[in-house]
Amino acid sequence: MRQLIIDKSTYFTRAAILEEGNLADFRMEKNTKTSNVGKIFKGRITDVIPGMDAAFVNIGLDKNAYMSKLDMLKNGKRGQREDRVSDLIKTGDEVLVEVIKDASGTKGAKVSMRLSLTGKYVVVLPGESHVGISRQIQDENEHERLESWLKTAPVEGAGLILRTSARGQSESLLEADLNEQIVRMKHIERSRVLGNAPLCVDEGESFITALFQDELKNDLSRIIVNDKDTYDRIRAFCAENRPQAIEGLDCYKGQVPIFEAYGVRQMLDGLSGRQVMLDGGAYLIVDETEAMTVIDVNSGQQIGSRNLNTTAYAVNVKAAEKIACLIKIRELSGIILVDFIDMTDVKLKEKLVRRVANLVLGDRNRVTIHGLTKLGILEMTRRKSVESYQELTGTACPACKGTGHAKSGMHLMDDLLRELAYFRHHTDAPSVYYEIPDVLHDFMKENGEDVSAALVNVGFKLYYRLCEKADFKRLRADSKEKIIDFAKKTGNPSPNHI
Repeated sequence: MRQLIIDKSTYFTRAAILEEGNLADFRMEKNTKTSNVGKIFKGRITDVIPGMDAAFVNIGLDKNAYMSKLDMLKNGKRGQREDRVSDLIKTGDEVLVEVIKDASGTKGAKVSMRLSLTGKYVVVLPGESHVGISRQIQDENEHERLESWLKTAPVEGAGLILRTSARGQSESLLEADLNEQIVRMKHIERSRVLGNAPLCVDEGESFITALFQDELKNDLSRIIVNDKDTYDRIRAFCAENRPQAIEGLDCYKGQVPIFEAYGVRQMLDGLSGRQVMLDGGAYLIVDETEAMTVIDVNSGQQIGSRNLNTTAYAVNVKAAEKIACLIKIRELSGIILVDFIDMTDVKLKEKLVRRVANLVLGDRNRVTIHGLTKLGILEMTRRKSVESYQELTGTACPACKGTGHAKSGMHLMDDLLRELAYFRHHTDAPSVYYEIPDVLHDFMKENGEDVSAALVNVGFKLYYRLCEKADFKRLRADSKEKIIDFAKKTGNPSPNHI
């Protein structure tokens, strides 16, 4: 049974996929800052850097975007390694580009002139000639049927790829989706001569729509969402694209936060730390840096003195299954190095690499397995498109000068509001008194109006004192007078309040 649980809160929208009760996938987005991935801009080339085989493009964001030579197009042909970047693009050129990776840290967004217009069943590639079918459609008869339709598909001046969700769909539905993308393509092409750069010419899909586009290929038995507006949007989307899903759509109204009610929070916490436990006592150590992620597989007490290779392989397979899930849920990307438990059997090593390759086939981002290094470490890369879970929910810890991470002020505020919303059902007290860290205090000062409105919504007056801990703690819930008296008696004569 596959379930989609959507948690819309004050600052984040989170979506969890459960398969047989286990967390299979997870995505999240800040409500205050939407991703630009998939948006198409008309930009202007500001710099061409031959030494980097790249160019910088002004697309109207805070930082100029970066474009690699391999992401450039000229006369319908993709830039090649032997091409000179100055022959492909020039400073001052106006180009249409798609954001393929959001800005992160000090780096601007990454863009490509290779546009892709993603529909429910098809992906149209303006200016290219490539035609193909998703590798996940492996049934021979279905592959031949779709291949036959591709030969007659009414598209000119563009490549065409059939998504996994095209499997089993009628030709009329495929053609309708294709026509919709062709209309979109013509609108985008008109912007080459209309409008001044920088200009956004196509907004792409919203977080929720993109999520459902990807999930159309799967058999969702239930969709549970805790926000009425989001529920209405999903119901309208399902009515148009997947009417049978409406029967399993529910608007959650329970008092316990939705992720706690379905066990998502506990599973997510178990996967988001530096140490991730495996069944049987083995565990992973995950270290994320800006340049790469290193994952170390530890056996715990599972390796004995006999049949070392067989036992090590069994633990490594468990680790591989967890890692394939982990990189999706935490949005790990770039270079990923996995130090599996050492095995001397060459055939078992090769079998493990093939196993990992099969496990990552269903990833929504491209994962490339580069094999084992001379030191026996598995090297792979995963395309980055959005911020990782750590980047979205954490902030550099001032106590460790950025070598570790703590929850951000936004994340703490979100957790505090959840706790208060739940606590509201269990007390009549009008005010609460909390101990909070500096990072939460700073966030509340910077976002005073929004925070005040959110507190009014949950029905509490908030009093607090600062602490050196990384998290908040509720000290008392009572009337204003009793809380002020309590604060004085505990060394805080003038408690802060919102």
